[in-house]
Amino acid sequence: KTRNEVLSDTSLKFKAEKQRSAKTVRDTSELHDIYSDNRHPELIEPLTEWRTEQYMTQNVPAYCILTQKTLLGIADACPSTKEELLAVSGFGKAKWDKYGPEILDLISVFLHRQRQD
Repeated sequence: KTRNEVLSDTSLKFKAEKQRSAKTVRDTSELHDIYSDNRHPELIEPLTEWRTEQYMTQNVPAYCILTQKTLLGIADACPSTKEELLAVSGFGKAKWDKYGPEILDLISVFLHRQRQD
């Protein structure tokens, strides 16, 4: 690689890390206010945290895991079955094969904790 290519790669990596570290976790009550039109706004945070883990591990943009619209659709629908999850706009068979059972487990654990509180 040329010097400029190396500097460009390093600059892009630094910029991506800086953007990731600048993101802050919002207070749950603040999320509830922002997404008040969503039927399950409290589910948005765990889904977002899961997506963040996925895109950082896979080193891809967040929208490659789930778009924000799809993530919000999942939170709104709060699916408990494969069919319900597949009915969410933007969540097709490929996403099911890659993430479906894991997302349903996340929702199940979340709902279980909600019932205990």
